Amino acid sequence: QRSGGMGPPGVQQQGMGPQNGGRAGAKAGPPGLQGGPQGGAPTPPALPAMPTRGAGGGAAKEAAPSKPAKAAAAPPPSKLSDEEYEEKRKLVIDYFNDDHDVTEAVKSVKELESPERHADLILNMVAIDGFSRRNMDWPALAKLLLALAEQSVLTAKHVLDGFRKVFDDFEDYLCDLPKADGYVGSLLAPLLANGHVTLAAVGKEMMQAGPEGEEGALVEGGTALGAFAAVLKAVEAEAPGKAGALWQESGLTLEGFMADFEREDFEKDAAKETSRMGLSFLFPLDAAAKSLGEALAGGAAAPASWVADNVPEAERGSPALVRLVYAKVLSAAVPESSSDEWESELEAMGAHAPLLKAAASGAADRKSGGAAELAAVSSVQLFCHERGHPKGLMTRLMKDLYAADVVSKRAVLQWKDDIKDATPGKQKALLELLAWLNWLETAEEEPDE
Repeated sequence: QRSGGMGPPGVQQQGMGPQNGGRAGAKAGPPGLQGGPQGGAPTPPALPAMPTRGAGGGAAKEAAPSKPAKAAAAPPPSKLSDEEYEEKRKLVIDYFNDDHDVTEAVKSVKELESPERHADLILNMVAIDGFSRRNMDWPALAKLLLALAEQSVLTAKHVLDGFRKVFDDFEDYLCDLPKADGYVGSLLAPLLANGHVTLAAVGKEMMQAGPEGEEGALVEGGTALGAFAAVLKAVEAEAPGKAGALWQESGLTLEGFMADFEREDFEKDAAKETSRMGLSFLFPLDAAAKSLGEALAGGAAAPASWVADNVPEAERGSPALVRLVYAKVLSAAVPESSSDEWESELEAMGAHAPLLKAAASGAADRKSGGAAELAAVSSVQLFCHERGHPKGLMTRLMKDLYAADVVSKRAVLQWKDDIKDATPGKQKALLELLAWLNWLETAEEEPDE
């Protein structure tokens, strides 16, 4: 039996040990039947209290009957000693690896009442026990860690501290178990995909990991990049498309996980090395950029259908795609230098309008609440800045894009008021567009047909 049985009346069972088994601690006997201080005969019940006397010397008036008071809450269980904790922790892990009962395992971890030891619990589950166990069921352990996080038994700090302990000695673990990086990735993937920890935080722990006194050794030894790639691939397998989004949010770079000797090949051909590591999904627009450059060669205009033919569905309408398309189209359509009027030189822009509109339309834009159009205006701003803000160019481009219904009045005015925009050239763009923006604020947009 897993839970300890009730002992004979008057005998209180001690903590859970091998002789009585069970995940939960043993239960005490009924109230009033516990052994006395020295474990002898049961303590007799207390006698009823004598009535008190009133101020005048007589017996005090009996109080009106009242509802029975609620029983006082039981005091919290005493902290387990290291020996007691270790014994119970081992039973929790052994039972779970035997039956994979997530519900019972979560309950047992809660009953340990030792959240300050949860990082060590993760280390034991993953490395000390998991890496050494034959036929370890890693998907089952992933479900347990996710359940513990979803029920707030494990916090983000517990997860990060626990896996940091794993990463500190990861080179040694990989020597004994070459697939350890894939197993760790499969454990972190559900936690990352469901938002219990961030990719930035996990990446930081990996970059700093190393044996005591050797912080950063995981990177310097050439182990961090493969381990991080395994995490990313596991997230992509867990939730397709999620890894790319988490990657964009993290602000991390692959170079940050590379040892010096790994950088040379990456710098020669980053796309090739990324593909070799199986991480092309992190840069879904690289192939699209190459295709668009070829489509625009010789001054041709790519059709709107180019987006559907060359861009993953999840990226259609994304700010990243908009910035890519605008940079390519503007570079192809706008000559290096021209007159202040920018009339005949920009006649070709009209042919690109369908593609520019298509780039800002799609699932990603619907999710972002119109961020694609805002990115379109910022892309024009950046292009003019990189060209040295030729007089009249920003105004000409914005007028044409607005007239062609590529950008809306709402998006332009939102861009104007966006004080958080860090794109270079904002102040000069606003000064040049001042007159047109004043006109736009009072202009009435034609209703959509």
